[in-house]
Amino acid sequence: MRDILLRLIKALKPVQFICWQTLFWLGAAGLGGTFLVQRLGVQIDSETLNIIISVSWLLATIGGGWGALIVLSPGDYYSWKTVLLLSLFSWGTSLLANAVDASRFTIFLLSTFSWIFLAIAAGWGCQEKNFNLLGMPLSPWVSGAIVCWFALMTWNPDANWVPALVVRPLVSAAIATVPNFVDWDMTFKRPPMARRQQLVLLVAFSLLLSGWLQFHFRVQQWLTNYPSLMADDFRHSEFVYVLPNQQMNLSKGVPLLSAAENGLSANLNDVPWPRVERWLLNLDEQIELLEQSAKDNISAVAEQRFWGLQAIPLAAGDGYDLRLRAVWTGPTSESNGYFIEKSCQIRPRQQAVAAPAVPRPGTVDGAEQPNLALFGGGECD
Repeated sequence: MRDILLRLIKALKPVQFICWQTLFWLGAAGLGGTFLVQRLGVQIDSETLNIIISVSWLLATIGGGWGALIVLSPGDYYSWKTVLLLSLFSWGTSLLANAVDASRFTIFLLSTFSWIFLAIAAGWGCQEKNFNLLGMPLSPWVSGAIVCWFALMTWNPDANWVPALVVRPLVSAAIATVPNFVDWDMTFKRPPMARRQQLVLLVAFSLLLSGWLQFHFRVQQWLTNYPSLMADDFRHSEFVYVLPNQQMNLSKGVPLLSAAENGLSANLNDVPWPRVERWLLNLDEQIELLEQSAKDNISAVAEQRFWGLQAIPLAAGDGYDLRLRAVWTGPTSESNGYFIEKSCQIRPRQQAVAAPAVPRPGTVDGAEQPNLALFGGGECD
């Protein structure tokens, strides 16, 4: 990385007073100065500010274009610069074909050639400039990144970058390995013994890196589809580490219990007490119905099958205590799993005191008594 920065600084250093580096730095200084002035709140006439920005953009564009022509002008036709110019030409013709409403196959073919030429030019250029990171050449990794990005943009309309990131180490290893076995004229050759050992290590490292990336995204997918897994204890795990200040996801058993409580209240509140007792006698079937309706309130649909609802009725005085349990039957570090419990009290309401009847013509005082009934009521802690 340090070598790359030194090369970049050397390339942008002006070699004489009138050169593309001077124009580029003048434009960059003008743009940076206007941005700094605006941030400091200095009042400048808008027309003057627009003129400075326009001139700075013009100088930076001229300097950058001039420098690109000098840098990209190939001294030899057999050069990575020639391939890069072919990539730019293919990209420009694909834009032109899109503008004139050419066939989709023509546009796809031209854009594909531009990506292929770009991958070859980037890898060739990095290899020629001997760019490396910690002793590892960067050319196959740069070319592999371009190939994976092209495949992602072309064949993955959902723009899911996970497959491209997982496959990238293998693609880079293939790009670095194939030239050691095949010449440009498509003839097979055997690399030296020392080089074979390096290639084996490179392929093994790429397989290991790709496997770890796939395992990471698979674990993240598990935690997304089954958020209740985060409620488990990962202190002895070799793969999952919970950061000290990381906020834990709420177990989906909590909304399951809340929905079951609401269903229980809807079924038993303001219901005659005999019907409450009949409901409790048929508890297994009623809890199954509550579970089916409560699971509709769980946002994580994938883990619904791992949650079950249980109810344990206990006699308490003139009523009952009903223990609602959301039982997790999925993967867990505990041999017996775990459950979340909520206690609900079901009590008969006190008999209402009859108000004195208002005398009406043709009736005797107090002859008409209100029809009273005992009603059930429930509260959950």
